[in-house]
Amino acid sequence: NQDVGSHNEIRFMQGGAAVPQNFSISTKTFTNLGGVVTVNEDLSPAYSSNSSSVSSWKRTLTYQNAALQIHDLCAVASGVTPIWQLHVPVQPVQQADGSIVAGTLKITPVLPANPTVKFVSMPTVSSDFNSGWRIELTGASPSNCEYLVNLLAQ
Repeated sequence: NQDVGSHNEIRFMQGGAAVPQNFSISTKTFTNLGGVVTVNEDLSPAYSSNSSSVSSWKRTLTYQNAALQIHDLCAVASGVTPIWQLHVPVQPVQQADGSIVAGTLKITPVLPANPTVKFVSMPTVSSDFNSGWRIELTGASPSNCEYLVNLLAQ
């Protein structure tokens, strides 16, 4: 499924619909220093056909041991709402401390502070799915475009 709602990324919503991506080549660099793997990606080219809506999207992944940190920074036009999303195979449960547990995965949103959290059963989205859940995070400000999320395999 190539729909942006089916991938672990930011879904940019405008006028009730996802801003479509276009064919592109994005740049990526990585380092592996002392057991810490860092990947820096400029994903902006995926929206070059819609740059008036999404002008920039950069993602940094930092992996060490069983922990992955995802840092997204983007710039969007007025009226565009970025929704950070992660797909998990089991129903997620929000914890009292704001973290989310899905099976043995602990998801801890850091930025934005106190995001709105929504759990979506994927079979309700499309008959292409017979299971799975999508975790959605949005900031208090619709145009907030910075997400920092820690994932820990427990």
